[in-house]
Amino acid sequence: YRRQRQMCIRDSLPTEDYHYGMKVDVQKVLYRTDVSDKRGVVPVIMVFTDSQGETHKMRFLEWGGRYDG
Repeated sequence: YRRQRQMCIRDSLPTEDYHYGMKVDVQKVLYRTDVSDKRGVVPVIMVFTDSQGETHKMRFLEWGGRYDG
């Protein structure tokens, strides 16, 4: 049930794109895309609450965790 609720919240929020230098107030991370099996730079979605208790969804780029060297 908890996972379903998190997915519902994640899907219903508008997505804000992160830009370098943005100030982000993250109090608690509720969801984060798992990129451990991805290669290269990949998009990540993070759903979090801020210090005021409001929930946000942000998209940013991050290096995946897979390396085939």
